[in-house]
Amino acid sequence: MDKQMFVAYHVALASKADMDAKRWVTALLKAGEAFIAGGKAEADAFDRMALYDTTPEACQCDAGKHGFPCKHRAFAHLVLRSK
Repeated sequence: MDKQMFVAYHVALASKADMDAKRWVTALLKAGEAFIAGGKAEADAFDRMALYDTTPEACQCDAGKHGFPCKHRAFAHLVLRSK
């Protein structure tokens, strides 16, 4: 599956979820841009993940501190699921 289809698949899954569906869709769309672009965009996303100590379950960014899905968590989710 190519990266665009992979991101679209995860956006579709998130849109059907009950909890925080809209926030997850937004986060996945933002993260998907870097994931699809690869190269510097992906490296920058990894740097931000390290800066915020991000896992798919938690992030120390402003949204993550409030328990909301963020693009950092979404990116981590996409990277781990793509392997």
